[in-house]
Amino acid sequence: MTGTKHYDLSSSDFDPIVYKDEILSVISEYALLQRYFPKLKLDRANKSPFRDDSVPSFGVTMRAGFLYWRDFATGDAGNIWSLIARKEHTDFSGALQIIARDLGIREGADFKKIAASIPKVPIPERKQVNIGIRSRKWRSFDKDFWSQFGITKSTLERYLVSPIDFMFFNGYPRKADRHSYVYRELKDKVLTFKIYQPFSKERKWISNNNQSVWEGWSQLPETGDLLVITSSRKDTMSIVDVAGLPAVALQGEGMKPKQHVVQQLKDRFNKVYVLYDNDFDNPNNPGRILGDKIASEFNLTQIEIPSEHCCKDFSDLVKVCGKYNANEILQKLLI
Repeated sequence: MTGTKHYDLSSSDFDPIVYKDEILSVISEYALLQRYFPKLKLDRANKSPFRDDSVPSFGVTMRAGFLYWRDFATGDAGNIWSLIARKEHTDFSGALQIIARDLGIREGADFKKIAASIPKVPIPERKQVNIGIRSRKWRSFDKDFWSQFGITKSTLERYLVSPIDFMFFNGYPRKADRHSYVYRELKDKVLTFKIYQPFSKERKWISNNNQSVWEGWSQLPETGDLLVITSSRKDTMSIVDVAGLPAVALQGEGMKPKQHVVQQLKDRFNKVYVLYDNDFDNPNNPGRILGDKIASEFNLTQIEIPSEHCCKDFSDLVKVCGKYNANEILQKLLI
């Protein structure tokens, strides 16, 4: 691309929101991906376009016509607009300006002519990322790691968590970190993996799980008095072992569950609580906002770890305050 990256936002001929709609009237989000990132493939492990990536750990997917990306090594994620913005070292408005310029979109442009000039790019059928693992025996340092959150070996095994020493991406082997674990999930007869390397600075999470998979769903009792929806399988297991309460988690706090699935949980349990992260050290506290959003939308009860304990989630609370105190704090929140 040539020319300046930024236009004058005060110019009367540029409205970012209008331009977003106009862009999507002539080209799809997937076609934008192919235009600006032709090497990125849907639903597979890609090498990051933004950094050296010896092991592919960058994922892109489509849901309901919208594109989403995630860097499993850094935890960064976003949509097509943030993806292009990052490539062009700009922001949302700047990305829209660049796309509009490249497509010839401007005031008075012939949009039908522009659309006709852009090749139609069909979205390919979805495929699972081919991830493989090699399990190893449990060792003393594994016990040291998980026990600080109050999680026992028997619970880890019941929740299909095991240590690994190798992982494979489309058949290519990669030595796993010393502390590396696989979360197995079997849904609709399809086995998927989520790899957790808690001390890795590059590849903490690697997953080919379907976004609809709930952590700990198959371990739930059929019915019960109360249920805690939390933010991870680690917190789920910690709540189960320390507090003796049923718990479950989505793939991430930003995931939106299906209405009928939440209703099923409400039918099975008398009271359903949402315990997402309390990002007390972040002025925006995204965990609180996301927890409030899901609680409000589905008429659930939101709770959070009190900020005075300086712990974002329940497993951290156990680590800092101990099992007895963590359980006492949680039980008071459930009253």
